[in-house]
Amino acid sequence: MAKIEKALTVLEKRIAEGQLKDRFKMERNLGRIQASHPQVADLYERGIRDSKEGARLVWRQKSEQQQWLEAREGAYLLRTNLTANGAADLWKKYMQLTEVEAAFRTLKSELAIRPLFHQLEKRVMAHVVAFLVMPCW
Repeated sequence: MAKIEKALTVLEKRIAEGQLKDRFKMERNLGRIQASHPQVADLYERGIRDSKEGARLVWRQKSEQQQWLEAREGAYLLRTNLTANGAADLWKKYMQLTEVEAAFRTLKSELAIRPLFHQLEKRVMAHVVAFLVMPCW
């Protein structure tokens, strides 16, 4: 949030000082800022408005989105068909899967094995089965 606010402030200052006069360039810069910060861009209301001094950048943080920001921070959702003794057990299995995948990535890169994309049904099933039958350490 600090980065997008800094970028908006810099653009606002450039427009106010007359460094940027073309409205289309202003909108392109505003779009670039939005594209550079997609995670938080929806939390801000922003636009180019006409005033007595000329076009100006107007922006503010949406107060109604603040609660949504706080609710979505730190949440992690795992969806599976596995049965587990609880959330901690399921998380442990998931972390084991990520460690195994990291090991395979390292192995494949050191052996210069091409990436295997899961575009065929049998490859997808092999990946799923590998997780389902993986022993718990």
